[in-house]
Amino acid sequence: MAEKEKLLLLLEKDIPFRYYCHYCLKLHRWHGRWSRSITPWYKESLPCKGSIANHLFLSPTFHIPYYYARLVMNRHFYGSKHGLSLDVLNKRAQFFSRLDGVVNSASQHVRIFNDQLLVLSSMHLQGKSALLRNCIDSYGDAVCKHLTLLQGFPCFSPMQLPELAKKGNAPGQFLACDPAFRSCTFCPTDYTINIVWKGEKKEFNVKVLVYRGLGDCHTPSDWHWRTMSTLYPDEELSSAYSLYHQPGSVRDQWNKAGGITKGMTS
Repeated sequence: MAEKEKLLLLLEKDIPFRYYCHYCLKLHRWHGRWSRSITPWYKESLPCKGSIANHLFLSPTFHIPYYYARLVMNRHFYGSKHGLSLDVLNKRAQFFSRLDGVVNSASQHVRIFNDQLLVLSSMHLQGKSALLRNCIDSYGDAVCKHLTLLQGFPCFSPMQLPELAKKGNAPGQFLACDPAFRSCTFCPTDYTINIVWKGEKKEFNVKVLVYRGLGDCHTPSDWHWRTMSTLYPDEELSSAYSLYHQPGSVRDQWNKAGGITKGMTS
């Protein structure tokens, strides 16, 4: 089996419009029209149904199927006829809503740096204290599989960011904080959070930037993708995995690639 995979991986580099499927061990044809939709199985049958299940759900409005990430990186490594443009992962990445008096906006951008796929998500919520607390605790987005904005339940779901946890006995209150820089202990995810009290409006302003490192996406078994898509990774903490994966390393890579993208949520 290993010899077959090795051969198909070599053929993938040479044959345009083909990609290797780790689920059925075959070369499949990909279609240019996939660049118009990140959910093509709504319009046609994928060659391998197993590939549908392996997704990164980064927010209610943005997700990355593994085979899309692979095709984007194949284009990066082997040329334009071997995969999809990076722009396909930026599509449908803008979100804005007003829910129960709370303004909620988000945007996501993707880059390749040092042959690694990076994703930056910006989440911005603003509203009256009690209303904002209810919105975040009930509908807050995930930071990764292990951390979330909403009120988490550590036994079976992600844990709430400590900066957003309720403080003292005053319900609905937040503690203002300057940008705090933290990391997930299980997967290659860094985040910054800033909580500001807008006294003139009597509102809190919460902004979270999330930096995710997806690796080279060469296999869904890669440490980056595996820990990013697993709630309980069966391995050491990310900081012990490698010097390359120390806390803050993903954010540093994004900044070296050019910093915050213009037009992101502010």
